[in-house]
Amino acid sequence: MAGVIQRFKIGDQQAYYSIKKQNGSIRLYCEECEKTYLLDNDNIEQDILDLSKNKKIAIKSFSLFIQIKCEECMEKNNTTHYQ
Repeated sequence: MAGVIQRFKIGDQQAYYSIKKQNGSIRLYCEECEKTYLLDNDNIEQDILDLSKNKKIAIKSFSLFIQIKCEECMEKNNTTHYQ
């Protein structure tokens, strides 16, 4: 079952591993607590695939990292938005 595990890095940090999805992955990364969340959103993934069709390109796979401040960290710091 080659190709089942996907390796990714954020900046100079250690490598992270996760199960590889068919087309790609979207991860949310909290810079404060360093937790990573997998965003499973078929609509966003379909938009990316549709865009590739419109541009007449073939996406083999994709990986999108979104840096966030998670709900726990916002509550801990008593903030309601990213600062």
